[in-house]
Amino acid sequence: MTVAIPLAARVREVVAVDPDSGMLTEGRRLSEGVANVRDRAVTEVLVARRPRL
Repeated sequence: MTVAIPLAARVREVVAVDPDSGMLTEGRRLSEGVANVRDRAVTEVLVARRPRL
């Protein structure tokens, strides 16, 4: 979240990825009131494959 919160002021949406529940809890606490920050556990994130050209 140390990167996500300042970045949120410059972009439409930030998705922060954290590896464990303790970090997610702390990140949610730190980002209270920042509407455009979402957080996800690493196990919930799907990485889109770039199509071959």
